[in-house]
Parts: sequence; C-alpha cells; structure tokens
Amino acid sequence: MSMDVNDKPRENCGIIGIYSPSGQAVASAVAGIIGLQHRGQEGAGIAVSDGSSIRFHKGSGLIQSVFTQEALSHLGEGKVATAHTRYSTSGSLLATQPFVDDGLALSHNGNLTNVAQLVDAGGIRGEIISDSWVAHRFICSRTGNTWEEKLRQALPLFRGAYSFVIQSLDKLFAIRDPWGFRPLVIGSLPDGGWVIASETCALQLVEATFIREVLPGEGLVFDKNGLGTFFFDHRGPLSRCVFEYVYIARPDSRIFGQEVHTIRRRCGNILSRLKPVAADVVISIPHSGDSAARGFSEGSGIPMVEGVFANRYVGRAFIEPVARRKKTTRLKYGVIRSDIVGKRVCAVDDSIVRGDASSNFVQLLRDNGAKEVHLRIASPPLKFPCFYGVDFATKGELIASRETSVEGIRQVTGADSLGYLSMEGLVEAVSGVAMHFATTPANIFTSAGFCGACFTGKYPVPVNNVVKKQDHSAVARRYLGASLPAQL
Repeated sequence: MSMDVNDKPRENCGIIGIYSPSGQAVASAVAGIIGLQHRGQEGAGIAVSDGSSIRFHKGSGLIQSVFTQEALSHLGEGKVATAHTRYSTSGSLLATQPFVDDGLALSHNGNLTNVAQLVDAGGIRGEIISDSWVAHRFICSRTGNTWEEKLRQALPLFRGAYSFVIQSLDKLFAIRDPWGFRPLVIGSLPDGGWVIASETCALQLVEATFIREVLPGEGLVFDKNGLGTFFFDHRGPLSRCVFEYVYIARPDSRIFGQEVHTIRRRCGNILSRLKPVAADVVISIPHSGDSAARGFSEGSGIPMVEGVFANRYVGRAFIEPVARRKKTTRLKYGVIRSDIVGKRVCAVDDSIVRGDASSNFVQLLRDNGAKEVHLRIASPPLKFPCFYGVDFATKGELIASRETSVEGIRQVTGADSLGYLSMEGLVEAVSGVAMHFATTPANIFTSAGFCGACFTGKYPVPVNNVVKKQDHSAVARRYLGASLPAQL
C-alpha cells in the first residue's frame, strides 16, 4: 500500500467556483485553487464556460504541472469557471474532476454514502467511475426545464457529505449538504463577481472579500442577475467534520466560523493541561503539529524550539516497501542537534494513524542525542475509518484499533511517554466550553455540532454496506446484481 512518509490521512479535495462579469473566471479559478493544493496533490481539473460551451482540462500531479500556460491557452476565458484538486483514491485520471457532460460541470468535496441507490433510481448504466460521477449523472437524469429544477429534485435524495460547485453554460451553483460536513465559503470579487471555495485561504489569492459560509442544506445560484439562494433540505443534525480543524484545513483559513490556527493552538494548550510532561523543550512534528506545539508550549511553560525541520525539496514521498520508510523519514526531516541533544524532548503532532512514522520519528530524535522522547497528540486516538471524504487507513491498519491501550501504542512508537487529547478536550477546543463527564457520552461531538466518527465510531449518516471511494463500482454491482453492465 502506498503511504506518505508522514503517515497522515489523505486529504479529501479542494473546490472553487468563479462567476466573473469581466470574463476573467479562468485566471481567478487557477489562482484560487493553488491556495487549496493542500487538500489534494495528485490531480487537478478546470472547466470554463463562455455562454455557448463548456471547455475543460484535467491532469495528474500538482496544480502547477497540470495548469500549464499551454493548457490554459487552449481554454480561453469566460464568465464561469470551476476547478478541483484531488487526492486520487483510485489512481485513475478518469475520476479527475470536474465531470463535464450534457452542459453541466460538477466538482465535489466529500463522499456520498448511497451510491448504489442513486445508480438504481437514476437509471445509470456503465462503469461506476466514482460517487461524484454518479452525482453528476443523477442530476442530469432528473426531469425539469432548468438546472435549478433538476437540482431541487436530486439533492434531497443524496446521503453523506457533499459540497459541490457546479456550472452550466451561464450560471454557477454552490451546494452544501444538510449536515454541513465539509466547509464551503462565499467571497465577492473586485469586478463585482463571486467566488465559492472550500476554505477562506483561497479567497486571499483572488483578492476576494469573505462574505459568509454556505449554510448546511443551502443552494446558491450566481448569474447575470446576481446571487440567488434556496434551501433544499433541513435534516441535520449538524455534523461538521472536526478533523478539518485537527489536520485538513490550512491554519490561516477560517472554517465553521473560527480560525484553524486558533483552534489547533487551543488544542495544544488544553493538551498540556490534561497530559503534562516533564520535558526540557517542546518541538513540533512538522508541519501538522506546528500550531498545537505552540499552544502546548504556552500552556506548559516549556520553551519551544525548532528541533526538526521538513526538507521542502524532498516533496511528498509515497513509498511501497516497509523497509524504505525509515530511510525516507531521514530524507524528509533535518535535525538541529543543538536543540535536542541531551534533552528531554516533547514532540507534538496532530494525530497518529498507523504508527510507523511516529516510531521512526522517535528513533530519529534518539539517534540525534535526545535523552528522552515524549509524544503528545493534539486529538483523540483514531479508531475508525471515515466515509465522508477523508481517506483514513482501514480500521485494521489504524494503530489505535489494533492496540487495546495507549500503553500498547506507546510501546509500538518507542516513546518514553504518550498522551492524547481527550474527546472532551477536543470538544472544548472547538466549542470554547469546558467538558466534564464521568463517562464520555457517545454523542459528545454531535451535541457540539460536529462529526467525530473517526474517534467514536458513531456515524451521523448511516454507512451500512458503504466502502471506500475506489470500490463504488463493486458496491453498485452487489446492489444491482447483473443489471449493471461491466462497461459503458
């Protein structure tokens, strides 16, 4: 199995939509999607409409290698554009978004949990490329004279996580599911146009002014008449992904009404109170632990030093053989020995997934002279897979599912001590309200308006018989039997 050296969950996707009266939608979409590169690094696509047709370009790799000057010159410009950057669960360019057909382009952040039912109800035939492709085909299959009518029919039938940016020949649509799993924000452009993006960090790159978030269950329409809005569903409960705060979103973004860096810093501060440590220095496991490490240092009074830095020129290293991981960790990180030699080091990170990278990191510090190494993790143990758009390891691969205790995990990592932020502590960080329970309630995240299923196993939207994105075709075949053709 391919694995990033940081052993982190794969980010889901980043989406952006532009409505530009001045006809500069492509330039704005490209600038904005660069700000969302952290949400997906393996493929990108863009679509543009000039009112008469939708043109598009897709490719594998980072945005700068896909959106070359030559590729963009063939697109031209237009008033409406949508772009998408993705983490590829299947490795197929065929699944790269936006999906474009029948005068409609769709980009999706999230994961639908009722793909098989949609395939059946929509009369969709052919190879199931992805849940996002099914959403596109299902919307196109609805009756109605306008895309608004088709969307109103289709959206209430979707289950799971979906933030969409959708474009027709002359309109831009923004959709957020009624549970509010994934962030989606609105900004106004200097030319009087509009931008929709996964995070506010993308707005800065197009000089847009943040207006507000798209509300759960809300649809927006941007066209020559301005901004229109409609609500299509009010199911709830509100289930914003708490892992967006823990790891996914960029620290300078504001999502779900709060700055990400502030929340992570607060997590570290609370962690220092709940899991104190006798240490000489605090370091971050770069860069996902940066904000939490600062908060831990402030809360504990232990000085923070750099200690370890990430080699920016190595890039994202996806590696197959287990034997190579240790070597790659040493290529990825540089150690400032004077910061750690002979010292008790507290290393702070946002999460532990499989545990391989954590154990390699601990050994790296020991080999460079650390007297003791203590791990502090600014989230609870990850025990369950996500079915709403974040590609965690399978349950069997998650170290917190395999090991029955924190002590067991500590032994695997080789740290002198290991402390996790509790679920109560994480809820306190995101809500600002201290939590005190004799026994942690199963609905602790739901009661605060968040989804924490990766920590609790309590999924707010049913996920019975749902599997990972790359297996949607198999799910549909199992549901429909022989009625689903093998090929288009």
